[in-house]
Amino acid sequence: MTSREGLGDFVRFWARAAPGREAIIDGDAVTTWAELDERTNRLAAGLRERGVGKGDRVGLIAPNCREYLEIVIAGFKLGAVTVPLNHRLTAGELGYIVRHSGCRLLVAHGAYAAAAAQALDESDGGDVARVGFDPGFGELLESLYGEDPTDVDVPVESDDVAFLCYTSGTTGRPKGAMLTHGNVLATAHYRTLADDLGRDDRLYLPAPLAFTGTLVMLWAVTYAGGGVTVLDTVSDARRSLETVERHRITHFTAVPVIWEGMRRDPEFARFDLSSLRTCLTGGAAVSEAFLQSMWDAGLPVRNAYGLTEGASSTTWQSLEDSRRRPGSVGRAGIHNRIRVVDHAAGDLVDLPVGEVGEVAVKGPEVMLGYWEDPAATAATLVDGWLRTGDLGRLDEEGFLFIVGRSKDMFISGGINVYPAEIEGVLEQIPGVAECAVIGVGDEKWGETAAAIIHPAPDAELEPAAVRSYCRTYLADYKLPRYVVLRPSPLPRNMSGKVLKRYLVEEYSAPASLGPPLR
Repeated sequence: MTSREGLGDFVRFWARAAPGREAIIDGDAVTTWAELDERTNRLAAGLRERGVGKGDRVGLIAPNCREYLEIVIAGFKLGAVTVPLNHRLTAGELGYIVRHSGCRLLVAHGAYAAAAAQALDESDGGDVARVGFDPGFGELLESLYGEDPTDVDVPVESDDVAFLCYTSGTTGRPKGAMLTHGNVLATAHYRTLADDLGRDDRLYLPAPLAFTGTLVMLWAVTYAGGGVTVLDTVSDARRSLETVERHRITHFTAVPVIWEGMRRDPEFARFDLSSLRTCLTGGAAVSEAFLQSMWDAGLPVRNAYGLTEGASSTTWQSLEDSRRRPGSVGRAGIHNRIRVVDHAAGDLVDLPVGEVGEVAVKGPEVMLGYWEDPAATAATLVDGWLRTGDLGRLDEEGFLFIVGRSKDMFISGGINVYPAEIEGVLEQIPGVAECAVIGVGDEKWGETAAAIIHPAPDAELEPAAVRSYCRTYLADYKLPRYVVLRPSPLPRNMSGKVLKRYLVEEYSAPASLGPPLR
């Protein structure tokens, strides 16, 4: 007998248990659990009629909307795999992911249809079926919602892949993390228990669903618990204040810049935020002073830590623990284990309490592996442990403190940015003899990219032109905000590797970077 442990069962259950309760609020449109179950049955049938079956990949590029979640849920019911696509990627970046993942079908919103079409045209994606929210990009999505509301009822098991989430790699090419139904179920299980989430909770979701943290740690947890998801397409401090009050939001996660903007709003005191009880932040380092300012304002913000390969949910802490250990990201979640190991060693060698090393995690949330990349999988998953590439230390009570990254990576506005990818573009510019990209402090985004370039003799390079060139190939959050034309060669060790720590020290002062570019 085949077991059924798929994520599609949640909408089936809540449609029976609470048919008339709200499931999704998208602007003025409200969708109940019964309506959501019926609509996703119709959509799943329509996708199946067009050849999408169990294990097939469906690319999805769209803003936050009801249809986005319906495509995901229909995929759950079919056993298909959703490939969330970040709309900020260039056509070349999108084309690579669609081709590498082997998408059978690509669904695109009208706002991104041109980029999606260009991506397919430039990546030999002629065999990929096209479905558009609006006319002009293949078949209309609306036509896939068939007349028959009968459940397709495909048996789905816990180790079947639900999402293929691409994360940029240090080699410059994105890698697809395979997150299974079991990975997402484990995250939903422990977060609903630890944070006491359920059908009475209301999640505000302005962050893009294309991000794993948004899709898995936030929406999927609320979906499993039978709560209400309030969708938005704009992350804005004032808008967040208004939405929390209007919809009595109980659960909200935002990057520090949004929380800070809310607190600093001149009319902050007039908003009724008393419904908030689960408030998380992450994606950038936060100070004890930042957290204290949130608490003083009555915002119960806690730090969180996770990564795509771990279904974006690794640690947990109560508000009381956060106050006791404000610099910590918490302790291991219910099913997880955390170690700090010698990141220079080939094997996983544990370090004593308090010593800094690479953070390794283990648990049912850890990905199945990287799609069609056995070498990267073997390097990242060692004896069942996920080597995160983050540097941290554990205290005597098991609280984890993140202190840096062993990977060449920084975080801008909550999004991982890998310098190798940017450097690969810079190296194509005529006149660039050598280059390095580092993350530097940014008041709004936490960190931003600075390109340090040593020009070739007689080269005529202009910082603005360098950034303009990058714009063709890179998403906007990866663009260098600073371009430094360095007359001397980059510092290197005996093996020829650029010593970025010296560059970070040299260009730590804002004056050394020159004016920011736009």
